[in-house]
Amino acid sequence: MNILVCVKQVPDLDQAFCIDDSGRRIIPLDTNAYRIGRFDLSAVEEAVRIQKDRPGVSVDILTVGPDRSTKAIKRALGMGGDHGILIRTGEQDLSPFTVAGYIADYAGTKPYGLIFAGMMSEDAMQGIVGPLVAEFLQWPCAAAVVHQHFLPDEKSVYVERETDAGAIEMLEISLPAVLTFQSGINQPRYPSLSKMLNAGMGRLEIIEAAAMKKTASRQYTHRISFPRKSRAGLFLEGSEREKATLLMEVLIKKGFIG
Repeated sequence: MNILVCVKQVPDLDQAFCIDDSGRRIIPLDTNAYRIGRFDLSAVEEAVRIQKDRPGVSVDILTVGPDRSTKAIKRALGMGGDHGILIRTGEQDLSPFTVAGYIADYAGTKPYGLIFAGMMSEDAMQGIVGPLVAEFLQWPCAAAVVHQHFLPDEKSVYVERETDAGAIEMLEISLPAVLTFQSGINQPRYPSLSKMLNAGMGRLEIIEAAAMKKTASRQYTHRISFPRKSRAGLFLEGSEREKATLLMEVLIKKGFIG
């Protein structure tokens, strides 16, 4: 059994951001403020747990992105992944259709029984790359998975997934299949220092996206802008009594009280 886990390097949302010169991308001011997404960490943890419980299972880690994305791969390899694959692109933001196309183009030539991914990325939060990969490969798919285990026939998995209404849906899915995971379903382990040190020693494969089949994006970002200030605030000054009197005058003038 081979498992492919798709991860994405996302910007740390606690950092300050700016809009680049094109007006179509938001980028962190700190160019090092990137990390692997939390949803993806849960997917990696699920794959590593299967690997520990089932001898012979191998776990590959794949991401689509620029050179800096290798840090996300190495973090996942440090958790227990066996092999890393970077489909190298430029710094431009790619649509989910293009990313899923690259993943499906690669995975379709390999003997994977399962493809795991986070339910969504923490930056775009569209949640459609995993289902699109399944569609391109014509595999069954379950999104927002909160539990999974193999069935006795070894050819299918039992899955519990969270629906949009908050209910739990129970499914039996034949292999090969694509599963995307909700965050919080497990406690992702810390990467091993020894595995992190070995992550770049023959365990990282780089594939140029330009040499792969490209899927049309089907979506386009026209412009990004920060929210504009629409009204000015009013600061009340003076003693507590004076500010209370001024507040009453403002509320009466605005018609909020008679």
